[in-house]
Amino acid sequence: MSFKIGNEGSRVTQTTRKETEAVRPEVKKQEVRETKPEWASGRSQDGMLPPSRREQFAAALGQTFQASGAETPKTKDPKALDTNVTYGPVKNGSVFEAGTDGTKAHWNDVQQGQIGDCYLMTSMGAIARANPALIENMVKGPDASGNYTVTFQDKGKPVNITVTPDLPLNASGDPAYAGTPQEGGKAELWPALVEKAYAQWKGGYPEIVHGNSAKAMEAITGKKSSSLDVDSTTLADLDKRMKAGEALTAGTHDDLKILGFDLPDGTDGARYKDGTLVADHEYFITGVDTKAGTVTLRNPWGAGTPDIVLTEKEFQESFQYANSNPTK
Repeated sequence: MSFKIGNEGSRVTQTTRKETEAVRPEVKKQEVRETKPEWASGRSQDGMLPPSRREQFAAALGQTFQASGAETPKTKDPKALDTNVTYGPVKNGSVFEAGTDGTKAHWNDVQQGQIGDCYLMTSMGAIARANPALIENMVKGPDASGNYTVTFQDKGKPVNITVTPDLPLNASGDPAYAGTPQEGGKAELWPALVEKAYAQWKGGYPEIVHGNSAKAMEAITGKKSSSLDVDSTTLADLDKRMKAGEALTAGTHDDLKILGFDLPDGTDGARYKDGTLVADHEYFITGVDTKAGTVTLRNPWGAGTPDIVLTEKEFQESFQYANSNPTK
């Protein structure tokens, strides 16, 4: 992609920067949650559920189907990014499914799709690692109408966004944006529902392309994010923050090009050239080993992506910025 400047302004430190936008390549097969997944390049989705038989029956009688309890008009789905995207339900969907470790909202559930919102997906992964209960309490439903309510935070006040169970699907019937990875035969919906609610809140999917994980994490936790000076950030500092329950994200350097010429920049390092890191992209930190002298990060492209293990020096040289948020 060629776009560089995002629409969400400056970083927490007021130093302006180009927003991340790396998009996951088209893939075909879903990956299940695993502790140390093997690299895989695909995902799949098994079509859609049939429409509600109760609504069909009511329509045949010329009636409007109404659920019990408080009644609200059908929520309008947010504008899609692509013209070939249609909305529909996902087969065997479940908001949360506990993995072998018992965690429902696991960071390995996060899977960015064909939209440049790595900052948002990374924020979900980082917070799910630090405090999964916060994510689990954030998404409620389905209600009697089949809808879900996702609660964000805005300047100290909760913002409740209600979304339908229909998700943006591509021409093959697969989720076009956030994926719904399989766990125990169920398609986990929570990342896609949070993404959809965020898009609905901001005015549509086109409005959430490019962004800042610092602000996205604040919208999820309601707590102020801080920006770290990567050049001087040590593994001891990262380890201390992780143990305190902070969510940690990091963004790579921009690949500077002018008139087709690739200019010298931070992406000239070995970790970029061997494909370990992608330019202009955000990752989240999942572990720090102070004895081994390494930090482990994950790509929000999904469970099929491998752990990225860097030394302290490699981390400092490879990333342009890092953000933290106190989730507890």
